[in-house]
Amino acid sequence: MLFDEIVGVFTGANRRKKNCQVATGVTLGLLGGALLGILFAPKSGEETRECIKDATVKGAEKVKEFAVEAGGVIKEKAQVVKEKIQEKYEKLGEDAEELKGKVSEKVADKAEEVAKKARATAREARVKEKEEEGE
Repeated sequence: MLFDEIVGVFTGANRRKKNCQVATGVTLGLLGGALLGILFAPKSGEETRECIKDATVKGAEKVKEFAVEAGGVIKEKAQVVKEKIQEKYEKLGEDAEELKGKVSEKVADKAEEVAKKARATAREARVKEKEEEGE
């Protein structure tokens, strides 16, 4: 027991335990106070239940209104995101086409360069062959 207390001091477990106990006490006190307030309220039970019912209905209406508004905002934001994604997709397609054109040009240029070198090498080979035949 003493060892647990010493470890608790160093790890902070004692403080957390006390904080938990305080929070539990405050919560139970609030619930008890609310219950006693309802029981000893100057209104009759029927009037209190009616007030609670009205408050519940009003709260439910507010939640519905908020949900409808939130749904509208979410739809608007989703549409904006969808449009931005579409724009990016189209831009990416344009960039890909442009890159494809550049790559095609470079490949054609390299192919022409290689063809020229191949023709030059073939000419040199023919010249060498003729020289060797002439010797």
